[in-house]
Amino acid sequence: MQKSDGATHRGIYLLDAWYMAAWSETVDAALKPITLLDTPVVLFRTSDGEVRALLDECPHRFAPLSSGKLDGDTVVCGYHGLRFAGSGECVDPRFTEINRTRACVRSFPVIERDAMIWIWMGDADRVDPAGIPDFSFFSDPGRSSFFGYTHVKANYQLETDNLMDLSHLDYVHVGTIGAGATLQGKHSVVQEGRTVHSCWTCNGIECPPQLVPFLQPGDAKVDHWMDMRWDAPALLRLDTGATLAGKPRQDGFFSLQAHFATPETEHTTHYFWGLSVPGPANAMHDVVNAAVRQAFEEEDRPMIESVQQRMGTNEFWAKQPLILAEDAGAIRARRLLDQLIQAECRATE
Repeated sequence: MQKSDGATHRGIYLLDAWYMAAWSETVDAALKPITLLDTPVVLFRTSDGEVRALLDECPHRFAPLSSGKLDGDTVVCGYHGLRFAGSGECVDPRFTEINRTRACVRSFPVIERDAMIWIWMGDADRVDPAGIPDFSFFSDPGRSSFFGYTHVKANYQLETDNLMDLSHLDYVHVGTIGAGATLQGKHSVVQEGRTVHSCWTCNGIECPPQLVPFLQPGDAKVDHWMDMRWDAPALLRLDTGATLAGKPRQDGFFSLQAHFATPETEHTTHYFWGLSVPGPANAMHDVVNAAVRQAFEEEDRPMIESVQQRMGTNEFWAKQPLILAEDAGAIRARRLLDQLIQAECRATE
């Protein structure tokens, strides 16, 4: 059951798109509140395991439905006991068929795939399941996966900037995952439709410290790569690894990562990240996971939040930022997203 809530935020966000709402493992039969694109949402699972998403607001007195309870597959408002099905339809016996439609709650299309829950925040008639990028490596039984979440007090595009410009590794992450690789590497940016690739190739360098336990290169040089793929609005996939210099990539070690920056508000972000490595989980994988977690939470987050604090409520382009060559991927993604948002606005005029 679809009902417009009036607060569409069109022009601020790309609405007709898929956003990461949660890792599958974090959503169960309990009511899970989360704010997405300035919109309160409640997630839950029905008795058959299907995920549902409703506007977290009762149409009666506007209480959050998440403060109520689940009665079987029915959401019961904690204020006056109104009852809603997972479709958003009001199933409370106090309403007749005549006035029941006005009592419905907006529902959001959701898809669960590869350990992720995706939500469509725009027009339900425009839902396109094929628009979800491929992250099927999380379902590969031959790989081990780790999932994380970081709340960032900054606009989601600042998170994208950080990921699309990996030259920051050699400044922000010195001593952890930064090893001077980009200072010796080559950078390329390619756009394919609504996808932007920002790739670093760093050949004949010393092995990045976090990869030494896996490659054990000794004094030998390695070829290191970091291939980032961005899809609108902020869905990123990173293929990164190293191999002995001159050897094919498949002979080395690589990890596949997912990075999703979902707006909570204009100035706060849900940053979901996941890491997949070959083979069963072991102690060395735990070391990699810990290093990545430290990099994201203790190094990236403070820097990104400090940028937002300096910017305040000023818009990015209004600040007239200096542009470096290394910014090419981040700038391409920003401009493409701006174009998509503007096109969406024109289509609804």
